[in-house]
Amino acid sequence: MAALLAAGCAVHGTGQPALQTVRIETPAQPGARCELSNDVGRWVVPSTPAAVEVGTSLQPLRVACRAEGGSSGGVGAPASAGKTGGAGAVAGGVVGGAAMATVVGPAAFALFPVLSVLAVATGAAAGATAGQTAEARQRTLRYPDTITVTLATAAPMALGTAPPGRLGMTVRGLSLAEASGHGLDRRGALVTGLADVGLARVAGVRVGDVVLAASGIEITDAAGLEDRVRLWRPDAPLQLTVWRDGRTIELVVAPAAAKP
Repeated sequence: MAALLAAGCAVHGTGQPALQTVRIETPAQPGARCELSNDVGRWVVPSTPAAVEVGTSLQPLRVACRAEGGSSGGVGAPASAGKTGGAGAVAGGVVGGAAMATVVGPAAFALFPVLSVLAVATGAAAGATAGQTAEARQRTLRYPDTITVTLATAAPMALGTAPPGRLGMTVRGLSLAEASGHGLDRRGALVTGLADVGLARVAGVRVGDVVLAASGIEITDAAGLEDRVRLWRPDAPLQLTVWRDGRTIELVVAPAAAKP
């Protein structure tokens, strides 16, 4: 029984989706605009710190924030159903052990006493697993109640340079309804602004383009693009697949392209 309790406390289940209020903070740089997204939907915090109600999911909650001065940052917050309390394992173990005893039968137990121990133990173990899984699935998924995003102050954009996350363009995620209005059946990152001098503009990106992929990785929201750009080495080309006027266009962003 003690072993079953220990097993029950260690299991994490899939959990059930739910609505949850999450607080977003950007320490030392309040007033940032943040976009939250997962496979369930997209939510916006106009100014931090603030709370917003989101739909939970097994997918991480991606948070991308940008301050008025240009500082930006992002995080991914995984959801958890929490640990089971062991009650499901105990109840399932008792039922499973009794069921196995019934299947094997008292006659067999009388002839082989050891068999009774093995049968009940096997049934209890199987029942415990089923019981704790059922218990975990009844728990609701939860993201962290408070998510803190650290914003990095961007260096001034110069020709031939591309600090991480600074292509010289601003983007926001699209809902499925907005994507449909653009002739798409999937989400992407809509380009909403371009710097006068920046790598994205030099590469041919236009306001209104929808970024669908970056270097072959599918982009579904602003946070996803932020992640890809953050990992991009400034001395290597960055290929963007954008949707424009009903067709896809391949553009290459590279420091060399921005040189006079």
